[in-house]
Amino acid sequence: MSWTKADELVIANDGQVYFAPVGTPLPVPGDDPTAALDKAFVGAGWITENGAALNVGSTVVDITAWQTRNAIRREKTAQEITCTWAMQQWNESNIVLAFGGGEIVEESEGLFSYRFPKSSDPLDERSVVIDAIDGENHLRFVFPRGNVTDAVEAKFARGASSELPVTFKALEPAEGGDIAYFLTDAAGFAVGS
Repeated sequence: MSWTKADELVIANDGQVYFAPVGTPLPVPGDDPTAALDKAFVGAGWITENGAALNVGSTVVDITAWQTRNAIRREKTAQEITCTWAMQQWNESNIVLAFGGGEIVEESEGLFSYRFPKSSDPLDERSVVIDAIDGENHLRFVFPRGNVTDAVEAKFARGASSELPVTFKALEPAEGGDIAYFLTDAAGFAVGS
């Protein structure tokens, strides 16, 4: 059996990030990763060429004992799942997501203002779906609940696109279940592939 299979590489030359209010019907394990999402999901549009990134990290502590200088056991005390991407489109949906809430107001016909969230406002919670497409292979990452957590630094400069960077951290779903999962039609995931 060959362990080196070039068709099992993931080179996501295309994709999209979608977000919706928590509680919106989500794709579930067993669903086709190319199926249309619920109409409440909004696509972020153009994402910088760096695409989206996924980070799954754990906090692990060493348990030691008097009789040895080596760890005798390790225990995971926390886990964090984070996704990042930078949106290039500035619109009512993306602004509110990136800055963690607030609201767009049409002050008069064709004139708008954005009001940042107040410090007393609860954190904005969203569901996020990220599609990564590699030719005929589709990977759909689903995050039922989470928040945008990091500061947004948007730069305005000549000859450069101003971006809205997003760091989204998954939260335990209120009704229980998986904090995150992904669906795929890639043949490399078949048992015995």
